[in-house]
Amino acid sequence: MSVTEIANYLKEIKRVLKPDGICLSTFFTYNSKENKNSSEIILKTFPVDMGNYKLMNKEVTCANIALSEELLDKIMQEANLTKIKSIEGYWKNNATKNKYNDFQDTIIMKA
Repeated sequence: MSVTEIANYLKEIKRVLKPDGICLSTFFTYNSKENKNSSEIILKTFPVDMGNYKLMNKEVTCANIALSEELLDKIMQEANLTKIKSIEGYWKNNATKNKYNDFQDTIIMKA
């Protein structure tokens, strides 16, 4: 999904959630404070820098997108969703695969 589509997706989630409802969603996320190993993985996996998000391929703008945590937080705030927890996925190689995480980063949100 593109950034615009993600924003719409989260607004629709908010619309259909019951008050205080919980949503789990997965994204590729990053921040500027990532350690060196993670930063290299992010740059290798998502080499096309679009400012506050990165793409795997400049020709494919609606898939394989990594959002900065700041951008995702802003989109969630605009959708009136609150982040409860972020569980790092093992795609970055600095998170260990276990029964609580997934390949992508899992974001738990509340209406």
